[in-house]
Amino acid sequence: MAIMSESPNRVSAVFVFTKYDWQLTYNGSRSFIRPLLPRDFSPIQDKYQEVLASGLMFNSISLYNALLDGEPSGIKFESKGMKKIKDRPAYAVDIKRSKGASARLYFDAETFMWVRTEFGNAHISKPMGRFTNDVVPHGEDELTVDFYFETSDFRDVDGVKLPFKFEQSVTYPIIQQKKVGTILGTIKEYRHNVEIDPKMFK
Repeated sequence: MAIMSESPNRVSAVFVFTKYDWQLTYNGSRSFIRPLLPRDFSPIQDKYQEVLASGLMFNSISLYNALLDGEPSGIKFESKGMKKIKDRPAYAVDIKRSKGASARLYFDAETFMWVRTEFGNAHISKPMGRFTNDVVPHGEDELTVDFYFETSDFRDVDGVKLPFKFEQSVTYPIIQQKKVGTILGTIKEYRHNVEIDPKMFK
């Protein structure tokens, strides 16, 4: 896995799996995902694209960060009290925009590190088939995915505190053992001020 970003507004992540690579990219004007998800999963595809464009994906790992622009860019922040994240108290802050994605951010109450972002959810309903009188369980026909990204294990890198572990919600068909799960990642190193191949944002 690698996450690459450039100021002010480009970010790309590549996850290399056994059978395929999964790429999430925002190139400054549009976001895209490879491989494309099946048509039945278009709400999931749309949500990922919305999150990528928001400037909130990957928390403080990415240089494309909506918090650096602040309220002058049309973003409004609203305190929502406190909540425990992984048994630690955290400040909850809603970020709202006139256009684009809104989210709830959590900041550790002791260290003030950005530890979690909740992006809302996406819902998929399987198209209905031919009407019959048969009793059919429909729990498998519906899927609601709560999108979030968590960061932890903050360490000093070039004078800045950055996370070295993350947890990311993910769905089928990116994972295949179940419909909704998580990716747990450990970052081995950060490289600042290095050239990034422009192809990574295409």
